[in-house]
Amino acid sequence: MLEILVVLLIIGAIAAIAAPSWISFLNNQKLITARNQVFDVLRQAQSTAKLQHIGHDTKFRQSGDRVEWVIHPVGDTELSTAELLTLPWNTLAEQVQLDPETTLYRKDNVYRVRFNDYGEVNGQLGRVTLSVTSGQVRKRCVIVSSLLGAMRTGESQPQKKDPKCD
Repeated sequence: MLEILVVLLIIGAIAAIAAPSWISFLNNQKLITARNQVFDVLRQAQSTAKLQHIGHDTKFRQSGDRVEWVIHPVGDTELSTAELLTLPWNTLAEQVQLDPETTLYRKDNVYRVRFNDYGEVNGQLGRVTLSVTSGQVRKRCVIVSSLLGAMRTGESQPQKKDPKCD
């Protein structure tokens, strides 16, 4: 009986040490997956705009504890709030949120990247920054870095005093 108790104590100690690392690993994987999905969504909108020769918007919003996104063609006028609700919004992974460092054009808590029919962004440069809701400092981002629609990914730099997504 004593031997079983010692084995259980050892297993419990190992689990207590490993659990935070495992949770951190899972959160990091969620962030990487969400960042890659955002990058793919932006590339898809850019490609669709070029192929169809019509501008396309990619929109992101925080809806409760989920980040949602949608791609739609650009019309002659800006979509109203009621029209935005009728669009087929998709979601990113759970526990991933839009970070306040997101610098895209914003209107009514909806962030937007607009690609014209050449796949260019017409001066709307910025980044989508994602973080997890568990309070970790780790961040991942997709940066629209040139007027021609060039995009790249980045992550927070933990050695900096004020970690930003570069």
